[in-house]
Amino acid sequence: MIIRGKLQKKQLAIRLILLFLLLLIILIIIGLAGELVNRHKISGKISDLEQQISQTQSENLEINTLISSWENGSQLEKEARSKLGLKKEGEKIILIDKSSSSEPAVIPSALDPDILNPAKRIEQKITDNPAKWWQYFFR
Repeated sequence: MIIRGKLQKKQLAIRLILLFLLLLIILIIIGLAGELVNRHKISGKISDLEQQISQTQSENLEINTLISSWENGSQLEKEARSKLGLKKEGEKIILIDKSSSSEPAVIPSALDPDILNPAKRIEQKITDNPAKWWQYFFR
């Protein structure tokens, strides 16, 4: 009976040790799985950041080419002429209104200083002939 009690205590101790080791292994597996998930997320973030870096570098290259084209003056002059309506001394500018499809109206800006004023353009925009006659006689 004494041997049997010692044997049962020994088996109980072995079972408790095995249970403890099993719990320890489960905790280690859970930790490793969490670490693998974190690594996967981090590698995804790294690839996204690398893609942003390459995109930013290409945008930077485009900006540098624009800066160099603006520095030599030709692009600056072209933009000033097209967007601001500027001209050099001795030049005459002619604006062509492409809004009416039947016949384009050519308006020399040297004769009309208010050509860049949109309100004046709307007043000058009468496209059909009867309306022009009506204005001629009755206004």
